[in-house]
Amino acid sequence: MQVKTFNMTKENKTFDREQLFEECSYDDSQITVDPVRLNSLPHVKGTTLLVSQVLSRLYVHGGIAEVVKYYGDITEEQIKEAIANSVEFMELVIKELSKDN
Repeated sequence: MQVKTFNMTKENKTFDREQLFEECSYDDSQITVDPVRLNSLPHVKGTTLLVSQVLSRLYVHGGIAEVVKYYGDITEEQIKEAIANSVEFMELVIKELSKDN
């Protein structure tokens, strides 16, 4: 298992990235995490398209319709789920970082 270290206000805290991914809700979602595919990173189900790639493309193109057009095989719903998944993951990271050691 890979442990990521995040630095917050000069205090190092460590936690298990994969455990946080497991805590995100992927039931009935277009976003999935598979421990044997894509380095266990969240991706659009049925593709090799990482959530991070979708978010980067959204930042570059500025809109969901443009990202759908760019990739061609991704839907607006999948992009919205990628955004929601990222928000949920970041909330878990913030929660973890807020815990007292």
